[in-house]
Amino acid sequence: MSTTEATPAGTAAGYAVSCAKCIDLQRELEAAERARDRTRAVDCRVLLRRHPRHDGVPVEAGA
Repeated sequence: MSTTEATPAGTAAGYAVSCAKCIDLQRELEAAERARDRTRAVDCRVLLRRHPRHDGVPVEAGA
């Protein structure tokens, strides 16, 4: 995902997400990308990757 693209809130890597924490992290990631805050965007990606899998689908943001 480039900094100009945003994943709709409630999705991560194209998968629907129902976990409130994942949704919050995804929104924070999108806000960081819009603000061009690369440090915070990386932090959000790491937290999303460390967050548990849901329904067998890894919850990750784009690279």
